[in-house]
Amino acid sequence: MHRLAESGILKWMEAEIVARKQLGSLFKKTPDAAKWSGAYTDPHTKRRVVVSLFTDRRSSRKRLDEIIVAAEQRAAGVLDRFEDHRVRPIAEHIADYLAHCKHIGESPVHVGNKETQLDRLIKGTGATRLSDLEPNRVEQHLQILAKSGRTKAGDADKGLSARSVNQHRATAVAFVAWCVQTQRAPDNPLKIVPKLDERRDRRRVRRAFTGEELRRLFDESKSRRAVYLIAAFTGLRRGELAKIVWGDVDLERDTLTIRVGVGKAAREDRIALHADAAAELARIKPADANARTRVFDTLPRDRTFRADLKRAKIEPVDDAGRVVDFHALRTTFGTNLARAGVMPQLAMRLMRHSDMKITLKHYTDLRLHDEAKAVAALPSVPDAPGSTPEKQRATGTDGAGALARTEAGSVVAPVVAHRAPEGAPAFGMVRNRADADGSLRLVGGTSHAAQSGYTSGLRTPVQPGAKAKGGRRRKSLNDNLLGAIGAVG
Repeated sequence: MHRLAESGILKWMEAEIVARKQLGSLFKKTPDAAKWSGAYTDPHTKRRVVVSLFTDRRSSRKRLDEIIVAAEQRAAGVLDRFEDHRVRPIAEHIADYLAHCKHIGESPVHVGNKETQLDRLIKGTGATRLSDLEPNRVEQHLQILAKSGRTKAGDADKGLSARSVNQHRATAVAFVAWCVQTQRAPDNPLKIVPKLDERRDRRRVRRAFTGEELRRLFDESKSRRAVYLIAAFTGLRRGELAKIVWGDVDLERDTLTIRVGVGKAAREDRIALHADAAAELARIKPADANARTRVFDTLPRDRTFRADLKRAKIEPVDDAGRVVDFHALRTTFGTNLARAGVMPQLAMRLMRHSDMKITLKHYTDLRLHDEAKAVAALPSVPDAPGSTPEKQRATGTDGAGALARTEAGSVVAPVVAHRAPEGAPAFGMVRNRADADGSLRLVGGTSHAAQSGYTSGLRTPVQPGAKAKGGRRRKSLNDNLLGAIGAVG
């Protein structure tokens, strides 16, 4: 009997040891640690989980058993496995999310923007738990931002633009998506919150500088010339210009390195330097500069930039409401890449964008004459034997590319019209009626209203493409309406 009892006790102890190993284990991280730690394998995720327990071993064992039983019940669907996270304050989840963003290398500015937007989210929705972030409450918050979301002095009654509202939405969606990934929430209900149409509410539309405007800006800016030139030929943002050092500049290979932490992206980029940019950097480089010396000690503020625009006689806002500011130098860089025929994929890399749509939508300012050049570069259909030569069919009309000629005392010249006035043909011939008022008139039956769009003075025959030598009645033709005129340039 004694031996049987002793054998039974040994078997029970072995079973207890096996059970404890299956349930989890207690240990101290260091020999002198005050508290016990527990480890177990989560039955749902199959990952090892380590928890901090108590100073008393028995109490720690009991608490670990409770945690394991709850984990098994959640995996079996008996308990809600997200219950612990549901009762936690949402501020704690946001703090963990922002710490995650910093850990993965997001820029301080980007993390700061997220913190501000999430703070406004919980205040606007009144959310205290994750479950409070319902789609309808978040959408109402975004609607309020669109109506009166401006926080600057004097702008209290103005709403945020559609693009800014969409940025707030994107931050909220990204936060809840991270909660789903980290097993804090079962799904992301904010994915159904609609976006606003940014095309209908563009508050600040930038335009690119023209070549002549850049020349005047460089000439008038004096000591700030280098800053503007480098920005226009590299597309660097103001904050990036402030961080680059001479160690980033390789004047032997004409390259510029954008280190991690300098650009918005969490990566290192290397861009080629235009000859003018490389020459300007070589000109301003101090003889005693080392690799850690900043290229630009100071950068012009908005007020200084506007003063430079005024001296260069550049209007900050054009007739169409488009603006030029410091960031428009980056727009100019992207636009010039497009005009130079650079492929969008390569332009995206030079602009250091993550999406080609950003490059094409926000940093490409192509005008009508750019479109006309692109169309003009298309090949023509070969001429059939005996037909009018191709050079005389610039627009598909015989004589549209021919020289001006004289007929019965009048000068007749070809004309091509882009965006012609309503009712007027897109191409044809114009005639200088010497017996009338000395104006060019389109040959063919058109109304007086349509005809007036083509009127211009011409008193002497000239070759195609030459400048007009009109008299006092001459009206300059708008090149947005006329792409190519045989007798008037």
